[in-house]
Amino acid sequence: MSRTNPWLAVAPLLLVGLAAGQQPTFQGGVHEDPRIGIKIKVPDKWTMVPIDIDEKWIVAKYLCNRDYVAKTAYVGLKPEMRIIHFTPEKAEVKERVETHGDTTYSTTSKTFRNYKEWFKEDIKGSAGFHIDSEKEDKLGDVAVTKISILTDQGANGAMRYLCWIYARPDGSTVAVDFVQLEDYFKNVEDDFEKSLRSMRFFEPTVNASSAGDDELENPMWTRDRSKWRAMPKTERWKIRQSMDVKRRNKVLANIPDGWTTQESRSKRFTALTHADKKYTSLVLDTADATWDWLDKRFGDLSDEYVMVGTIRICKDADEASAYTRKSATGDSYSDDDREIVDYKDRDAGSSGGGQRSLMRGLLQAYLYDKDWYAGAYAPDWALVSMSYYLASGEVSGRKLVFKSDNTERMYIREAERAGALRTFSEIISTPSEDWPKERDAYRGYVFQVATIVRFLESREASRLKCLDKFIPRYTQAVIKAGEQWAKDHPGQSQAKSEEEEEARAKDRSKQRRERAQFILNTVNKEVANFSQKEWQQIEATWKKWLTR
Repeated sequence: MSRTNPWLAVAPLLLVGLAAGQQPTFQGGVHEDPRIGIKIKVPDKWTMVPIDIDEKWIVAKYLCNRDYVAKTAYVGLKPEMRIIHFTPEKAEVKERVETHGDTTYSTTSKTFRNYKEWFKEDIKGSAGFHIDSEKEDKLGDVAVTKISILTDQGANGAMRYLCWIYARPDGSTVAVDFVQLEDYFKNVEDDFEKSLRSMRFFEPTVNASSAGDDELENPMWTRDRSKWRAMPKTERWKIRQSMDVKRRNKVLANIPDGWTTQESRSKRFTALTHADKKYTSLVLDTADATWDWLDKRFGDLSDEYVMVGTIRICKDADEASAYTRKSATGDSYSDDDREIVDYKDRDAGSSGGGQRSLMRGLLQAYLYDKDWYAGAYAPDWALVSMSYYLASGEVSGRKLVFKSDNTERMYIREAERAGALRTFSEIISTPSEDWPKERDAYRGYVFQVATIVRFLESREASRLKCLDKFIPRYTQAVIKAGEQWAKDHPGQSQAKSEEEEEARAKDRSKQRRERAQFILNTVNKEVANFSQKEWQQIEATWKKWLTR
């Protein structure tokens, strides 16, 4: 198998047409957006947070410079300010139709007519809420709806959202909301209202960007694997390489103030960074070394082209968290935007601190493109163990050196003293729904799960022929099992009502458990069908290695 870097073949195309449009600016404490024609003051010392290139509703986001901790919670929260734009055009239900060969695929976009609809979906699953005040007012000659929303008590404590919704003559609305812990809302209410009263409008000077442009995504490989795989390799690679270039161009055309770009040594990765050059170089070197590790073990899963996207390095964990919270669920890696999010932890020393999210993102990105089923159907033990193992790697030269940490060893020793060590067979056969629920027991179990891949990569495991290339063989079996499950459980059409969607959500939860058990049973039957003697050798080696 060739180990050449396919990105080098398309990298020169990256600069074609890379002329950035006129973007929002933040100068002198004022946010100005020529795309929608607004100016508004931002509270003192707040910082601008980037917006994901596929975000369709939020046009700007700002983060407070200090944490607040609720009186009934231990987790801090930094207040946020969001500017959300609604237009009649965005509210239209749009259907994208693609035809490939003799098959037509359709996609219906999610739409929102106003802030209330959007907020209900945005907060769904995270907290209950109620609108405790709403009134109509005027700001000059602009009609304004003022809303106050209170959420239920959560991990951070109860939160209050203050939102002003400004009506434009063209039928569009601009909503600006602030969120703060209810315990401290009175401390900052005047600052929030001062900002909201400062809103001024002017005629837009440029066209709003086409955020959420569906032309960048081709879902055929997840919708119809057989037809996608039947296409010649050259055609499949051409489609994905084109998407790769488009996405990177779009990201680099929207570089926020204070951010810079930097390429990795391999030219495979481009970082969009808000951190210092030294840490950015460390992240890029780590990404290159991790990609080589993944390619060596999973490169033979398929002949698919793996898109690499970009790595966005935030200045700290708060900025990363604020960035990934968008109108759709955010994570360190998204299949939609193909962007990996990392951050620098000021308290983590020279290693940074965002490495776990970086490694998880690289793993997801690689498996998603090599074969979507490899990531979508992989048992939780495998994903947890691979992510944790990769996160323990440090760059030495151009390779990763893996080390166990004191926390891992501490919890394993505690599990040993409590008689709670699990066998290798038990761990790879247990779905995550059946992992221990009590906190300490859960931690002891998860750290044993996390060390499985470290064990499989160890010298001790390498002496057992039955475990040779266990990880790639296991992943290949996951793909086969996923194909069988998908064949026996075809997808449903889109739900026609909220009630129907809720009913399906309950069914999906039950089906996820059934699927997890099916995958485990099917894969273990194929890959872990060891003889009694082999099992004895594995378990003895595993226990000795685990308690070393």
